[in-house]
Amino acid sequence: MTRRFLDNVRSDINTTIVVNGTGDIGAEDLAPLMLDTIDSCVNDEARLLKEVEEIDVALTTSYTTPIIYDSSEGGDATFLKVNLGAGTITTATTAGFSYDVALFISFIGINNTRYDASFLQNGVPVGLETSGIGFGNNDPTHLSLTSTSLSTASNSVIEIGLKADVAGDIDILAAALRVDIIPTNNP
Repeated sequence: MTRRFLDNVRSDINTTIVVNGTGDIGAEDLAPLMLDTIDSCVNDEARLLKEVEEIDVALTTSYTTPIIYDSSEGGDATFLKVNLGAGTITTATTAGFSYDVALFISFIGINNTRYDASFLQNGVPVGLETSGIGFGNNDPTHLSLTSTSLSTASNSVIEIGLKADVAGDIDILAAALRVDIIPTNNP
């Protein structure tokens, strides 16, 4: 059936089962409610993964999305659409749903250079930011960040943004972006 806001499902259950009260409730009444309930309560997830080292990835002092992913998992193309080539995950066509998002990146950066990572929503940093200092040759920096209940407009494009306080190249060892749509009450 359809993923819906939980408040709407509750209202339909109340209207169909409780208010009806005539005893004339059949499968044709319950089946759509049950299917909508299941669809609305399931987390749907999508992931982009970088598992092969990429050397000399240019960073600037503004957020960019330099990660080229090797593989993806999940994403049903209805609620979460994965674009491996662009390194993005696009959210549902209905505005107001909430999402859990997480990023991880491991890279070798220039010694004593500050690196920042954030989620970009439609190209704009949202939520928190995580930072780390480059340690130089063969000493990886690891950044991770989780944001719960990121609410979005319809068709929002989510990606990892990276920047450095001094422009230069990094070697990306591994990276991951995960987006889960979660059960949501009316916004």
